[in-house]
Amino acid sequence: MSVEDLSLVDETFFDQQVSVDRDQQIVVSLRDAFPEPAVILAANLQLTWTGPAADVSMIELASPDNDWHATLRITHDPDSCQTCVIRITVRGSVRALRQNIDSDPENCLLASDEFCTAAFTCQDDAPRLIGDSALAPPESFLLEPIYPLSELHQPPSALAPVCYRASARYECRIRSGQFCIDSPGGSSCSVHQDNEGAIDTCAPMLEAHPECTLSRSGCTESGIGHGDWCYVESHTYRCPESVVGPSVRIHTTQPCSGQIRCAGDDCLDQRFAEQSIDSLADGMAGMMIAQTYASDWQAPADPNRSAPAPPRLFPGKPYECRKALGGTIDCCDQTETSVESEWFAKFQRHLRRANATDSLARYASAGPHGSWKTLAESRNWSLDQLSKELTSGPETVSGGDNPVLDPDDGSIVGGSRLLQPMNDEFRDESRFDHMAEVGWACSVEEFDLANQRELGHCLSIGSYCHHQVLGACLDKRDVFCCFNSAASRTLRETIAGPDGAARGAFGTARNPQCEGVSVDETRMQSLDITDLKGRLARAGVVPSATDVLSRSSTERLTGSGSNLADGDRSTVQQRTQDRLGQILGADVRDALHAEGVAAIPSLTAHDHAGQLSFAPAYLQVAPGRVLIVSVLRQGTAGEVSVQVVPGDGGHWPAGMPAISETLSWADGQDGFQQLSLTIPRSAAGSFVLRLTNPSGGAVLYPNDQATVKLVP
Repeated sequence: MSVEDLSLVDETFFDQQVSVDRDQQIVVSLRDAFPEPAVILAANLQLTWTGPAADVSMIELASPDNDWHATLRITHDPDSCQTCVIRITVRGSVRALRQNIDSDPENCLLASDEFCTAAFTCQDDAPRLIGDSALAPPESFLLEPIYPLSELHQPPSALAPVCYRASARYECRIRSGQFCIDSPGGSSCSVHQDNEGAIDTCAPMLEAHPECTLSRSGCTESGIGHGDWCYVESHTYRCPESVVGPSVRIHTTQPCSGQIRCAGDDCLDQRFAEQSIDSLADGMAGMMIAQTYASDWQAPADPNRSAPAPPRLFPGKPYECRKALGGTIDCCDQTETSVESEWFAKFQRHLRRANATDSLARYASAGPHGSWKTLAESRNWSLDQLSKELTSGPETVSGGDNPVLDPDDGSIVGGSRLLQPMNDEFRDESRFDHMAEVGWACSVEEFDLANQRELGHCLSIGSYCHHQVLGACLDKRDVFCCFNSAASRTLRETIAGPDGAARGAFGTARNPQCEGVSVDETRMQSLDITDLKGRLARAGVVPSATDVLSRSSTERLTGSGSNLADGDRSTVQQRTQDRLGQILGADVRDALHAEGVAAIPSLTAHDHAGQLSFAPAYLQVAPGRVLIVSVLRQGTAGEVSVQVVPGDGGHWPAGMPAISETLSWADGQDGFQQLSLTIPRSAAGSFVLRLTNPSGGAVLYPNDQATVKLVP
């Protein structure tokens, strides 16, 4: 610290003629005589005046208490004059200085904080003259000390005596302490020490992936110390992955020349004669965006509203993962599995079955069969049969006995069009299938996050320091908003705009806001679907060039071998021949009843009273925890109820009473009803729940059984 003497001796601070017609006051500021910043230590002022006034006096002396302002009072003498002119002069001497504090290195910390502790030692306290006397208490207490008062320092005070030069020793415990993680296999801990300088945990990633570019950077929340010093920075990188997709162009011609107008290709619009894989991938990505608009929404529950709340589109959930700052434990790693292709396969099944469910609802009042099956026997030929439709609505939707439209055992897929229940079920299945496979050593929730990041469902919000007793930022948390699909994440990222996460569109790391958006907020000028196209291609959803080129024109028209349908689907001609060859009159007659009964569930599932189903139908719970079981009603007409009882399969947990719970819905009510089961600590294996005794015309579809897996 250095001081510059700014003292003034016998200086005039006020010298003016003042018109007075009543008693009044004048304030004289000594600071106006000095440049900023200046520290005034003492002042000795003299007041003189001339003119017809009763009195002029200094009623308040300039001092540190009034920021060095002197107050003068003028007493008017009306007997001398109505308006009097007097001259007032204030002169004197003022001791002042300018204080300069610097450090080496520049901008180093000057105090302790929750990250570092500073111990100062004064190295120069030789007296300095300011004016005609040495700088000492109590005047020195008007200065800013170069280090704060503390018993850690030598001497504890930097102002008695005044210290002009000091050195500081900092002891920092940013990432020291014990770091523990909980995993399905138990708890594990490691001890970390601040035994090295600043570390760059991004360097290994950048060395392995030089294609990554910096997206945003900033100080980690709660990683800021004294003087806004940033101890822990967070950098977010965008790392593109190149996906090599198929490239083929098909030109279709119509070799049908003839003399009749339009018998050839002269009337065809040749703009659509060419097809390419690129346009197909664009169309598939665009279709998924449209499907996401229709299926990814939720209506928030608001008990204070008489009418349903407006739907919120593309809702998400906040997730966070832990990493030991500078250590080897990192629960923010992504998984490397086949989960992406599995998710798209489940998504396609979900949409096909949901569409079939909607279509079957339109044919709920029609018969199960058309005349095709009846006319297979000649004795059933009649004008009445010939007048009927060849196939019924349900047969048209299901394509006969199509196993693709049969619900998976214990699955919610196709039970509703909504995307969130399907994605939640997939998350639980992936946890069961892949957690042990990848040797996951962190929490279940962190595995869910890693899995969804691999799917491209998540958006980085930021990071924060989770403070502990030791180590101000040993436990660093990365926070994400995860949505129900890669398309949903793309839409939310576009809606938020450029640098939306950095600007707070999704809240902060400590307070993430991943809720859905209103319909009005979804208006966008443009949408980049490059990432979505790459994921479709990498998951094998876009057909390869070899597959496309190997198909005949008939196969392309009828969907044989298309990845958009099912890989073993035959052509229309082949399916027709196979069907005709299967028609045996007596067998058809005998099978009519059985086929009709088999069709009833898919038809009655959409009775006006609605359908009841476990949602989800696959559950995982740890022994000793409470299991929440949800049953979904789709439909609103009439009062309905259903019983939940133990089902066949698995082993009912010993010590847990058998249940027979009744769940009820009022007229006009749909949605979920729930019950809770407390699982004994000694339970193991799995058990089954079953729905039975539906009332009010409701049917059990598609999942009347739920499997509960007990995980350690």
